[in-house]
Amino acid sequence: MNLSTQEITRALSDGLLSFPVTDMNKEGQFVEDGFKKRISWFLDQQVSAVFVAGGTGEFFSLSKAEYQQIVQASAEIVKGKIPLLSSIGRSIPEAVEFSGIAESSRVDALLLMPPYLTQAPQEGVYQYAKTILQQTSLPVIFYNLAIGILSSQ
Repeated sequence: MNLSTQEITRALSDGLLSFPVTDMNKEGQFVEDGFKKRISWFLDQQVSAVFVAGGTGEFFSLSKAEYQQIVQASAEIVKGKIPLLSSIGRSIPEAVEFSGIAESSRVDALLLMPPYLTQAPQEGVYQYAKTILQQTSLPVIFYNLAIGILSSQ
């Protein structure tokens, strides 16, 4: 169940936003049960929204399969109770592919990371974001970092 843009905006405007760490074992594999417990705990604490697969920095090290497991596990627990957002980024083709995974996993919105470790001129950041936004039906929040700030202009 995807929430409306208005519902997402309302939730993001008031309350605690959660950026859970993704549970991994000592071999670096995703631990789904522990992660689902963490997401459930956040829901019990009445957070306003959950941002998965990236808000704590792990997005750039996740494989496509791990990302899919994480967003699907999150959607199974959240079930439309609050907005579920997941990160996308890296190259344009990867961002588009990850956005498709998020869409099919019933994520409500996306957090678009700027190009990593690349300082781009404003026009480059704009074209990067525009190209990705044109290829997803989900609402997108651009994550402004010093290396990639998207101007409101």
